[in-house]
Amino acid sequence: MSGCSERSEPMHESRSESDRQPTEWAAARLEVYSRTVVGNLKKWRDCSLRTHSLGKLKLPTGKVVACDPFVDPDKAVEFDAVVPIGTYPITLVIARKPSGDERIAFAAITFRDATVSKWKWAAPAGWVPRSDQKGVPYEYGVDAGTGAFFDVSGCRLFKSYSFNHPLCQRLLKAKDANYKPTRDWALVMLDEASGLNAAEFSSGDGDGAYSSYWGFDEQGNVACLVTDFLMIEVE
Repeated sequence: MSGCSERSEPMHESRSESDRQPTEWAAARLEVYSRTVVGNLKKWRDCSLRTHSLGKLKLPTGKVVACDPFVDPDKAVEFDAVVPIGTYPITLVIARKPSGDERIAFAAITFRDATVSKWKWAAPAGWVPRSDQKGVPYEYGVDAGTGAFFDVSGCRLFKSYSFNHPLCQRLLKAKDANYKPTRDWALVMLDEASGLNAAEFSSGDGDGAYSSYWGFDEQGNVACLVTDFLMIEVE
């Protein structure tokens, strides 16, 4: 779960994030995430759980975008916090139901080996909630059954291509190589020269709206970023 950073200064929890507490149910799901990834939890209620290491995502700007890459990618905006420039591991948590149905419950980027002591939901730079939505976590919309992590520079590159561009078709082919009827994933090279890449994965039950959360250690350093696909029942 260790990340390989090219500079040492960590991102710290900021005052602007002080009111971004996850809801009770989101906090409970994130606890299941932590127990699975760190504590090797294998089962939650009637679902078996396992982790899958997708590979490493390159973040040359330290600005992360989480979005559905196939639906309005030009509207995707990086989160307002910046992590140290580096290359970091992507972990998926897969929930398997008694029927054999497999779903991706969480997708995460790990920035440092540390125990998470506090969670805050992530929001795009410049995002201001409506007055009646204060305290409601930011969610990105999914209409193609796919979530993704990009560096903002990779997202801009991907935005510039049409769906029929060879890169987009290569992405779909890579996802097909890991396909099961209810989930797939891929780590795809966007630019060979720079090593810029993207991580893409099925989004839980499919279309919907999903929040991401920064995990901080006891010193206030960012340890991970986790997207919750609402597959874990906690009520």
